[in-house]
Amino acid sequence: MENENQLKDNTLSLFLISYPQKELDTNTHIIDIMGGEKLVPDDTVKAKREMDLEKLNIKNIFSETQILFKASRYSFVNVDKIEEEINNKIYILRNSVRDFTLLNIIIGPFVDLNLEETNEEILSLTQSLIGVFRRTEFQKETEIIADINQKIELKRNLEKLSKFYNWQILEEGSLRGKREDSEITPVITSAFLVRAQIIKDRMKCIGECQKIYSKDSTPEGVRCECGGDLVLISPDLNLEEISFGYPEDLVEIVGENNVESPSRLFKYLQNSEIPKDLISSISQFSALKLQNLITIPTKVKYQVKATSDIIDLTIGYKKQESDELMVFGFISDTRYNDTRLISAESLNKIMNAIYANLTNQTAWEETIKKTDLENWKVTPFVKIKYIEKYPSLKDTHAIENRGAGNE
Repeated sequence: MENENQLKDNTLSLFLISYPQKELDTNTHIIDIMGGEKLVPDDTVKAKREMDLEKLNIKNIFSETQILFKASRYSFVNVDKIEEEINNKIYILRNSVRDFTLLNIIIGPFVDLNLEETNEEILSLTQSLIGVFRRTEFQKETEIIADINQKIELKRNLEKLSKFYNWQILEEGSLRGKREDSEITPVITSAFLVRAQIIKDRMKCIGECQKIYSKDSTPEGVRCECGGDLVLISPDLNLEEISFGYPEDLVEIVGENNVESPSRLFKYLQNSEIPKDLISSISQFSALKLQNLITIPTKVKYQVKATSDIIDLTIGYKKQESDELMVFGFISDTRYNDTRLISAESLNKIMNAIYANLTNQTAWEETIKKTDLENWKVTPFVKIKYIEKYPSLKDTHAIENRGAGNE
């Protein structure tokens, strides 16, 4: 019971919903914050944070295309002690049906949230709230209730549903741990290594302009030129250059030359980043002490809109000299079933081998060859800003000089 109470006291759960108000051609936001006493000490703090979060454009957080962001897990990394494990993790789950969007953010000291089952619960929760929305929309159209009554009814149902959802995670535990029933096992289709620089010591105005200042451009004093207060925000990563690994027959396997193009593969990583406005708002919960922590995705789930297939992104990281960080990862996919591809069940073994061998002294290509992917092709590094120049991985691999085409 003591451990259970500690988990509840140190876990923060945010629910953000966005729904349309047709008559005003805008969206209304509802925020529900559930946190332990150590994270949200009183109603005043809770109300202020809700006001901050209501400024976000929830609908556009994580873009919706043919590949839909569904769920993710992130690690907090201390910029000064990257090798040390931090207990807290952050999870984000999202569901959007037409103009109705639900975003759930969980921050807590546990690493075993089951993203598949939790995502299914979020889908169910969203459908329940859409039912309330449609009922109250009809009541508005027939002038039985006003806009404010609709918002009250939606928030009341959100609070009730979120309490049960959090109970499943923190007390009953059914949404944690490995899934028991069998699923289609995805296969590994590609890999990447990104060299990134850590950016820290930045300030953000929390006033009207919301401007972000670098270390060298921060105004003197504690206020922005617009009059807003300046706060220290979490460090960030500047992704500089990328190399890909892939099986030689990948184009033949997937059936399209551009499905696994460098720019499309990079977007899986790019779209997994927590939007700066969101992480900035979360960092204002001072008890979380995020100002010295980078937030790095370690597991991301996407869904193919047309087929409901799942694309997984599995990521690791390793610090190098100075403020350089190497971020490596694998993309696995349920759309393909080909004996030339390796099952994602091998990922833990492969990730461990890469972490053990990846150093400045051991090249990325040599590191790949020390895993089950020893026959894969590895491309030269390409600067991120020039990645669109290469239509396919084959084109990238054909660069004769590692600096060619990067200027």
